[in-house]
Parts: sequence; C-alpha cells; structure tokens
Amino acid sequence: MMKTITTIFRKKFLLLLLLNASVVMAQSGNIKGVIKDAQTKEPLPFSNTVLVGTSLGSAANNEGNYSIKNIPVGSYTLRATYVGYKPQEVKVDVVQGRTTEYNFSLEPEAVEGQTVVVTGQAEGQLKAINE
Repeated sequence: MMKTITTIFRKKFLLLLLLNASVVMAQSGNIKGVIKDAQTKEPLPFSNTVLVGTSLGSAANNEGNYSIKNIPVGSYTLRATYVGYKPQEVKVDVVQGRTTEYNFSLEPEAVEGQTVVVTGQAEGQLKAINE
C-alpha cells in the first residue's frame, strides 16, 4: 500500500514539474548573435555576453557566435566584453517564444598595467654578500 502511494506521489510530482517547466519555456525568449572586431571584422572567439543585473550570459564559440536561451520576457541591458576591447552595452527586449538577434562590433582598447621592476644579482655577488 505504501509503495503504491509513493509511486502515485512521484508521478504527480513529475507531472507538476513538467507542467511548470513548459510554462516557464512559454514565457521566455532567446538572444543570439556574433561578436566581431570593429576594424578587422574578424570574430572574437570566446568573448562574453551577459544580461546586466542577472546571472544569465554566454561565452561565444571560436567563431564569435553567442546564444543565451530561456530568458524571461522583458527588457534588459546586454553587455559584450573581450580582453583588450571596449565593453559595449545595448538595450534589448526579449519577446515570448522569439529569438532576438544582436551582433556586436567591439573597438580595440589599450590595456594598461602597473609598472613591474625586475632586478637580478649575479651569483658571485650573492655568495660574497652572504659570506
């Protein structure tokens, strides 16, 4: 008897889970596109896209193509980034059941770092100092 109740509960739970997932899928959309260098028009492999203020995002493939799926319907700021390039942001609207396409052209940007001073000492001098 207990085994039958457990089986019925599991089946109802799975059905509820599937129904919930289908409702979420129906109220979502997708974003896709390509990220390229603005000057050379070459793709920027493994660049990043993120919907600002969410945990949703994607890394582009080796051809610069990105895709973010199952995004709740609404308006977002989409940001593309790549090391050595200026980040770019655009407002996008995610429409139910549709895929919005947006292609980025990122501008190169100089990356500034801190000055690093490297010094060395000859082995002979080091031995003399240590004696």
